[in-house]
Amino acid sequence: MSSAPKPTSRASAFVSHSAKLGTDYLVFAETIGEAAASPSASPAAASSSAFTTAPLPVVVVVDGDYMFEPLVAAANALHRENKIPPVLLAGIGYGKPFGSPLNKRGRDYTTSRGEEEPDSGGARQFFTHLTGQLWSELDRRHPVDKNRRVIAGHSLGGLFALHALFQSKPFFNAAIVGAPSLWWNNHRYPGQLARFHKRHPAFAASLAAPARLFLGIGENDTESMTGDFARFEKQLAGAPFENLAVHAKRFPRHDHYDLLPVLFRAGLVALLG
Repeated sequence: MSSAPKPTSRASAFVSHSAKLGTDYLVFAETIGEAAASPSASPAAASSSAFTTAPLPVVVVVDGDYMFEPLVAAANALHRENKIPPVLLAGIGYGKPFGSPLNKRGRDYTTSRGEEEPDSGGARQFFTHLTGQLWSELDRRHPVDKNRRVIAGHSLGGLFALHALFQSKPFFNAAIVGAPSLWWNNHRYPGQLARFHKRHPAFAASLAAPARLFLGIGENDTESMTGDFARFEKQLAGAPFENLAVHAKRFPRHDHYDLLPVLFRAGLVALLG
């Protein structure tokens, strides 16, 4: 992918700067479905869109330069079919293509430092920025329901989405994870999660409702990816977390690169429908 695509025409955008990471994050946001005006809003205020709305569920996808558009397409179709409620979608990216030195996914989405990427292992710092400064600005612009916060990611972004969900003080209530890069740094993450389970088997107990995890992979992905997926699914089933519902799905006739439309469609229905 030589250049980062532009967001949908209806999306708003803002930049969130992290002084600590030295990175500007480009954030796209779009509401799917009609949001009703508050009872106190006047007709004039409603016609000018200068009214408050009830907080919406929100789905945030990383690699937003590439993942936001297919997420919007899936949500729009599902809402037209009355399969999901109105929802706020947000995509977090860099405004730069894969391979650009200013695209920091190799740093931000990795949960440990690996030889493949000298700058790697920054998931904790990125999570802190995402759930702190960046989220405060997103919520100021688009009030969201704190009990329905979904993180989504694919491949290396899927690895980060797992990291974002499994926190001792959970911020996200659910995750859509496609073909996660469990191979990263000699398959370090499954062991990290096993140790997390020993310390926090009921990490989701503080949430208003059980946490939910939707895992998906194309059946035509590589043998190493599908094998890692199966082992991870078995790990979660063998040592289940309390108050966590896991739904795993394999998509026939799909591989690593054409998974997004079916992944987002199935994940949104499973978590929001």
